[in-house]
Amino acid sequence: MEKAITVKQINGTQLINVTVRSSDPNVAAAIDNAVVRAYTLQTFENRAHSVAELRTWLSSQMDDLKNHVEVAQAKLTDFEEANEVVGTPGASNTISDRLHFLSERLSTLQSERIEKEAQMRAASGEVQAN
Repeated sequence: MEKAITVKQINGTQLINVTVRSSDPNVAAAIDNAVVRAYTLQTFENRAHSVAELRTWLSSQMDDLKNHVEVAQAKLTDFEEANEVVGTPGASNTISDRLHFLSERLSTLQSERIEKEAQMRAASGEVQAN
């Protein structure tokens, strides 16, 4: 006797193929619908669980970033105090402006270096392949 119910996942997809063998079409339809409902519910629960895990992970990442910002702010305050950097809120501060400019320039140069390094690796990979 053949199996009454066969469920196979379609390769490379989340789709399933459900085959129900029964002499009564109403029973076959009811079984088929029950299997599809169960699969749908399980898929929904799996996704809900994944979203909950992602939310927890993102929350911890946000907490870490907040901590890093607080530490960086404290270090900046310590630096300003140690080097007698005086600034008034909202007013232009020459030292602060210069540090900001240098920080932006450093970021730009690092970005350009990474880009040129990637181009160099790509070019040397092409040479090695030929």
